[in-house]
Amino acid sequence: MVNTADNLYNSNLTLGSYSSGKENLPPKRLVRPSKYQCSPFDNDLRGPLTPSEKQLHSNIVALGKIEPDRRAVLVDKTSLSLGQLGNSFDTNGHVEAYVFNVFYRLLFRDNHPRQSKKHYFFT
Repeated sequence: MVNTADNLYNSNLTLGSYSSGKENLPPKRLVRPSKYQCSPFDNDLRGPLTPSEKQLHSNIVALGKIEPDRRAVLVDKTSLSLGQLGNSFDTNGHVEAYVFNVFYRLLFRDNHPRQSKKHYFFT
């Protein structure tokens, strides 16, 4: 009877392994995987782009190529031309630091850090 009990008990446990004495459990089913286990190209949280948003994007890129020297944004003493804005929106473009500076100035103007409790640092 003791041998039968040992055989039944040892059928669920792995002896002589790293996890000896522990019952083997199946892997857990992921209900929602973490952001590290997902592809960075599958972002369903943003939602679909509307045709007007796609058209606006292509218009900004086209205006940046046609009139690159024309001033598009002037916030306080920070300015941004259409060429710089179009280059930052382009798929092969590069976003420069001064584009971020204009964006941060606009955030600063809309909601002062005393009210929003968020502080933006300018370079």
